[in-house]
Amino acid sequence: MGRIASPTSSPVQPSDAESAADDGTPRRLFNRHFLLLWQGQTVSGVGISLSQIATVYWLLQETGSATTMGLVSMAAALPGVILGPVGGAIADRYSRKRLIVIGDCLLGVAALCLGFAFLAVDGAVGAKVAALVVSGVLTGIVSSFFRPAVMASIPNLVPTTRLSTANAMNSFSMTASMGIGTAIGGVLFRLLGAPALFLANGVTYLVSALSETFIRVPQTLPQAPPSMRALFSAFVSDVATGLGHVWNRSGLRNMVLAFAVLNLVSAPTGVLLPILLDQHRGLAPDWFGYLMAAMAAGNVAGMAFAGLVRIDGPARLAWGSARSSPWPPQLS
Repeated sequence: MGRIASPTSSPVQPSDAESAADDGTPRRLFNRHFLLLWQGQTVSGVGISLSQIATVYWLLQETGSATTMGLVSMAAALPGVILGPVGGAIADRYSRKRLIVIGDCLLGVAALCLGFAFLAVDGAVGAKVAALVVSGVLTGIVSSFFRPAVMASIPNLVPTTRLSTANAMNSFSMTASMGIGTAIGGVLFRLLGAPALFLANGVTYLVSALSETFIRVPQTLPQAPPSMRALFSAFVSDVATGLGHVWNRSGLRNMVLAFAVLNLVSAPTGVLLPILLDQHRGLAPDWFGYLMAAMAAGNVAGMAFAGLVRIDGPARLAWGSARSSPWPPQLS
């Protein structure tokens, strides 16, 4: 694991002057640095989807326990809940490029180790479940610092006037890559098994890390605090400032609370839907992948639709209610 560089006040300038203004801000949206980051995230998004399907269906087939499936998912999600605010502060104080590259490398190594562990251990379901928990926790910890660094880098890689377009491209690529990964994930799990999909996930992370080594992120870093105590105080202050910024703005606060409630009520879908398809409908894992891909396609269509119409006031409530309603097809 590489060591994160010490803070410095010197900004990092892009190497290609054609795509950067005097202050380091790129002049073009489709510049080399943004496209490298964008394609890296797209590739790794496919791998993440493959790994998620492999995890869910391996647990279903080997344990048949919804409780075990839920606990493994919780182990992967919990670090992000705890460390998410800290990750944003880290991304503001240390090199975002280093955080991104090191993060992708660590995630890739963790996925490869998981795949090789499954290949090396014959049987021993309990040991493999423990390996999934450990891998999930490590992935959650690394992602807590990796994801904020990615999101914070986008404004440094595109012109300010094209930031909304860049964010839309990033959201679209992540949703589309998840759709592609889930569409083929069920078939690949049935044909190749879970270890192959874990290994494929590791390879996509390393491919992403390789492409990101060529990125230059213009970033002005703050001066290093004089002591560890001062550094800790600075981190606490940064986290408190960020949380206060969100809480004191009703729009942001309500959006965060709405997403928290939505995730709370929708998260069981990832556990219960495979059980419904496998044990109550007798369908192959392929169909779970197809359904998740259909959801991703719906998300993409919704993003396009949201850009064409004005959704405000009562309309926003109506669309939000429609999004979270238990439609009859989901219950049948």
